[in-house]
Amino acid sequence: MTYRTTPQYAPDVAVGPDGILQSEGGFGGAVGGLTILQPPATYTVKLSVGGRDYTQPLTIRKDPHSAGTEADIEAQYRMLLDIRRDLDTVVDAINSAELIRSQVYNLMKIVDDTELKQAADELDKKMIAAEGTLAELRTTGRGQDGVRWGSKLVQKLGYLANGLASGDFKPTNQQVAVHKDLQVRLKASQGQLGDTINRDVAAFNDMLRRKNLPTVVTQVPRRPTDHQ
Repeated sequence: MTYRTTPQYAPDVAVGPDGILQSEGGFGGAVGGLTILQPPATYTVKLSVGGRDYTQPLTIRKDPHSAGTEADIEAQYRMLLDIRRDLDTVVDAINSAELIRSQVYNLMKIVDDTELKQAADELDKKMIAAEGTLAELRTTGRGQDGVRWGSKLVQKLGYLANGLASGDFKPTNQQVAVHKDLQVRLKASQGQLGDTINRDVAAFNDMLRRKNLPTVVTQVPRRPTDHQ
């Protein structure tokens, strides 16, 4: 995720000259890369060098000391792929919201229009309400963030994935149920953010056009992925 706005109630944590939020310790709302191990099977490794392709078979074997079966590992793998797709969806939504909010903030720095500033403030409150269901916007990267603030959707999905990947066993009934609940929440959050962008950001852009000002970009490029 790329945070482009100052954390709520922490104006001393500034956005850097590159437009990205800077912090000494990272942000509690951030999620690191999710590594998913391939299930036991025989694969083909391909290496391209100097215009030539080289292939070599590679066999991945199950840990003989693990009580999990290959079927368990396959079931875990499939669920982890689903969670990773959900995480990508959350991250893309957060990035979109951050992009929109940062543009509004920057525009208001150079505009002296009371009506426009009031509309921008109202829009920001709605964007924060929608984005705040996905990530905790008060985190500063400092040590006490995890104590002060609870986990939001992006962290909950990350916790679920890490717990699931900690062994060679199939997902428990509880993990499956939690994932379904988080997917329902994700759908609702997507709807809230989508409605805000389609209705409120669109109305704000109409106001900007009437005042001959540049409009707010609402789309960010989808990050490349090699997900199966």
